[in-house]
Amino acid sequence: MRLEVKRCGNVHSELVAAVGWNAENELYSCGDDKQIARWNANGDAGGKVCDLDAFVTAMHFSPAPRSADASAAAFAAACSDGTLRFFLRNGRLEKTVEAHAGAVTSVRWTKDAKCVLTAGEDGAVKSWSPGGRLRGVVAAGETAVYAAAWSPESHASGGETGRVVVARGKNLRMHFANKSVGAETATTESAADSRNTASTPAWRAHDGVVLAVDWCAVSNLLVSGGEDRKYKVWDPHGRLLFSCAERDHAVTAVAWSPSGAHFAAGAFNCVWLCDAAGWCRETTSNTSLGSTLSLAWSDDGRVVAGACAKAPGVFVGTVLDDRRAFGECVARLVSPRAIRVADAEASGASRERTIETRENVGAFAFEHGHLILGVGTKALVYEKGKWGAPKASVELGGRATSFAQSRVGFAAHCVGASDAPLRVFSYDGQKACDVPLQKTASVMNVLPSTLRSTHGTLSLAPECVCVVSRDASTKRVSFFNLKNDVSRGAEPKPFATLSHAMPVSSARLNQEGGFEARLVAFVDENRDLFVARVASLPKGDAKDDGSRKQTLSKKAGLRAFPVRLAGGVDAFAWSESGDGLVAASKSGAVTAWHCAMAVFVDPDLVRTTKSVTETTARGDGLFIERFDGNRVTIRSGDGAICVSSVYGPNGTFFPTLHADCENRQWDRAIRLCRFVRDDSLWACLAARAVAADELEPAAIAYAALEAIEKVRFIEKARATPNVARRAADLAAFKREPEEAERILLGAGLVFRAIELNLRLFDWDRALEIALEHKTHIDTVLCFRAAYLKRSGRREDKKDFVAAAKEVEVSEERVRMKMAQEREREKNMPSAAREATKTGTVAKEQGRVASSKAKPGVSSKASAAARPAGTRTGSTRSR
Repeated sequence: MRLEVKRCGNVHSELVAAVGWNAENELYSCGDDKQIARWNANGDAGGKVCDLDAFVTAMHFSPAPRSADASAAAFAAACSDGTLRFFLRNGRLEKTVEAHAGAVTSVRWTKDAKCVLTAGEDGAVKSWSPGGRLRGVVAAGETAVYAAAWSPESHASGGETGRVVVARGKNLRMHFANKSVGAETATTESAADSRNTASTPAWRAHDGVVLAVDWCAVSNLLVSGGEDRKYKVWDPHGRLLFSCAERDHAVTAVAWSPSGAHFAAGAFNCVWLCDAAGWCRETTSNTSLGSTLSLAWSDDGRVVAGACAKAPGVFVGTVLDDRRAFGECVARLVSPRAIRVADAEASGASRERTIETRENVGAFAFEHGHLILGVGTKALVYEKGKWGAPKASVELGGRATSFAQSRVGFAAHCVGASDAPLRVFSYDGQKACDVPLQKTASVMNVLPSTLRSTHGTLSLAPECVCVVSRDASTKRVSFFNLKNDVSRGAEPKPFATLSHAMPVSSARLNQEGGFEARLVAFVDENRDLFVARVASLPKGDAKDDGSRKQTLSKKAGLRAFPVRLAGGVDAFAWSESGDGLVAASKSGAVTAWHCAMAVFVDPDLVRTTKSVTETTARGDGLFIERFDGNRVTIRSGDGAICVSSVYGPNGTFFPTLHADCENRQWDRAIRLCRFVRDDSLWACLAARAVAADELEPAAIAYAALEAIEKVRFIEKARATPNVARRAADLAAFKREPEEAERILLGAGLVFRAIELNLRLFDWDRALEIALEHKTHIDTVLCFRAAYLKRSGRREDKKDFVAAAKEVEVSEERVRMKMAQEREREKNMPSAAREATKTGTVAKEQGRVASSKAKPGVSSKASAAARPAGTRTGSTRSR
């Protein structure tokens, strides 16, 4: 990745102090010649906007699109005379506010355009309404403040909640955004600041005065620059993540890209393009720049503009050589209007192709065999291997700032499209739906502009999308259904909400299977990795943990809650092909789960389907760029790329196995496992077969793993003639007793539902069902009495004591009633009679038994004795 810098035309005659982009991708600049000028995205002059009667020190555009409110202020300018001025897009001065006693040094809008933050040389930090009304004094002090920035929570709440970071002297200090007072006296401000100081953290950030600071709304990281000639990256708790080597001059400007993937830092005659982890991607030195006083990114993150001291005072830098890869194919942005695609799997002239566009390319993505290009207000869709013409051209209604992809379609966030900030399409260009995040009360603290699939705040699956909410009090993951009610014109609504005890950092959905197999993996601030089934999450919008518990039934069990997989996780990703999940830590350990569904199907298989490898990717800032099912590509904190196989020598077989299971080609999957003879493959096959309710391949896989007790259970379930009982047994096998009970009661098998709870020692539920249906109360009491007798205990449950006084219990009568129930099941007209096919499983068990019975026979002799094309399934030592 490189930064191509272009100096703009001679419009200003003096130094330029501030630059900013509007929602239409136009660049504005303010200079010491007291003029405001306009430029296009390529740096071509668009003329003078207006004249001023004061020197501008900083400016920032409102994120609201033009269609939102034509009369609303377009941008705010901070001036050296202590005033804050609001302008319309045509340069008309809307309002002037006496903001600070000295010069105003910084001005920032929240991303929802509901609040403005200013800092001044008088040491005060204040928040203002869009109309210029003082909302409160956030901080005050005797030392000048040169920079301040909103937290991601403040962006989502219009400055009502969250925090503000303030650069005061050599320190950075956090302040609560909602700590405000009505008066502006120095005494009141000092008191407000002292209250904030007692409850908010502060730390020495630089050895010199801190000149610039920015807080990323996507990654929640901070970057600062100071007179000590360094820029540094911090986490929101003030922990140093990266510090650059000492530069030649003071770092005077820093700015995060809207994507959160990188940031820009500027100094005298120099601009750096840096990765989010801190390491420098590109250094641009130009002796004609002078001091870089301000930096601003376009909404799509493709162009960064700078204000510098030497005439003409404005430059634009285009980010090029940005790469995206899928399989053996790499797409690279070689110029603002050209993408070069290199496919190692292709041959001849099609091995490398160049795609040229009529307008500049903004955001682009390349996953699941489709390349998506944001060009102007359109999205061009190219299918892998067919680069001659786009497969579809989609009108978005605004410029795309980011894309998220699934295996069937993509979602785009657009600037300037206020009616539908997140739009979902299929790869053939058909519009699926609009997700109105800003209109949904359940996610009112989510801004579409801060959602990025690369950071795990947005994830798209074929039938749903998950969004990580940012709130000052809690963190939630909301799930929107993209299928139901869309055909009737209804807007997607959150059908489930995951509320976690700790703030959620990122969440991602898998792509394998349908909705019943949809899993979400997420990492919290403790770096713990969890996985949950989307179909089992609490329905609706849970406002807090208490309401979440109320939405669950009394007997939901562990299946309805997230399951912790690992700790110390710094990055994770789902496999592009299959059901694999990989997690990396900064210690260099990479943990892979070959089949994540095993956590909910049979937890006993998790250990077998898990592998841990060591890599050279270490340090803070780890990022998993790709995981194709076998190889994982990790970028370490210093920018080094590490490619490693996470499954060992047999890793290439796992994508094939998952593909066979997904296509329900069980015979092929069984033959593959017999050929490879790896327990991990057999465990994956067992989990996938049980999840698909395929008992025969499941029994074969368990037999190869020598889990004889599970084979017997499955064989017993297969031999059951009643379909409902068979489904209930399989649900119980998956550790889903509530589902098994529901199936039995729905089929009218009340006795079997009671018997299920008795086997699980859930006495209260068994008695509850018996009393509700007024049957087998004596059966429950009889089993309870036998249990208490064996354990040497006395009855201590009031319900059982009361029932025992009213119902006479006879052990002989109970046995007779149970026999009658079993006989009634056989004669039920709805019972399904199916022939039991156990020959295949018996043969599989026979292979294992024969190999154990002949330990003295050589491997060659055993191979010769076996029929051609057959192998033993187990790899265990004999």
